[in-house]
Amino acid sequence: MHARLSSSWCDSAPAWPWRRTAACAALAYVGLASAALAGWLVATGRAPALHAAVISALPLVLVIWLVVRHQTDDRQFVVQLLSSIGFAPVLLGFWAAGEAAPGGAAAWPVLLPAAVLHAAAFVATVFWLGTAATRVPAARGSAAVEASELWRRLTALQHSGARCTLHGPGSDTGDALEAGHRLVFMLHPPGPARSHGVFMRLDPARRCVHVAERLGAAGAAPQDADEASLRRVGDPLPDTARPPAQRVWGMTRQATLIDPQRLATLTQRMAASGVARAATDATALDAEGTLTLLCAVVTTSGWDWSPAWTV
Repeated sequence: MHARLSSSWCDSAPAWPWRRTAACAALAYVGLASAALAGWLVATGRAPALHAAVISALPLVLVIWLVVRHQTDDRQFVVQLLSSIGFAPVLLGFWAAGEAAPGGAAAWPVLLPAAVLHAAAFVATVFWLGTAATRVPAARGSAAVEASELWRRLTALQHSGARCTLHGPGSDTGDALEAGHRLVFMLHPPGPARSHGVFMRLDPARRCVHVAERLGAAGAAPQDADEASLRRVGDPLPDTARPPAQRVWGMTRQATLIDPQRLATLTQRMAASGVARAATDATALDAEGTLTLLCAVVTTSGWDWSPAWTV
């Protein structure tokens, strides 16, 4: 899902609270970092007060603009927010490092620990957004069913024609729940030698389903040039002298951001014709659509969909 959502959907969609929390946290973090940097520059005599205040406030202005603009695409919102949090303070640090102190004191004893703290805060933000931004609350007006009933509805999907296969315990008696077992759905991947596992654990105390996704490739053909380059996040530019990979192996964990419009469509279909018919109509869905179907079953049952890195 990369398309922008229509304004009519944005007006009628449920207000998932993570965006408000993320925006407030970003404003507080960038504002605190800007104020601390401006105070340090003024205290050490590296820049006049007005000069330091104006330059240090620019990242905060950027974050405010990202928060208040009408961005209806959740994925774009996350990318832009992380970019502003991650890179704006770094650029400020480079600028501050170039401002000479009256006594010639070095800036690195202060900026280096600040950079380490910033990197740690950024990584923590990525992990938090990976779960908070992908959490889906129970559908409005839906009554929470018992855990055994939700277990039965989920296991029934393997006989509905949905593009997934159930692995592990498939009992609908609740015995597996008491034993703490997980439901493991293998979604139909886009190509051979690939796997997309969805691990689900019901939490009756919190009325939520913890979900972890694991993508695997075992000698699969690369999906695009980026995967063929075998370049990981943080690696330097690809080596042009190295030929692209013909086969790839690996395992990746991810948390999919559910498309609210797609979820609403499946929810309405389930309300009109039942879960079985919605699953049957979902046979043409891709892996992300089938994952959305699982989310629709959970949320219409009065439970929260709660992605996690492990379950």
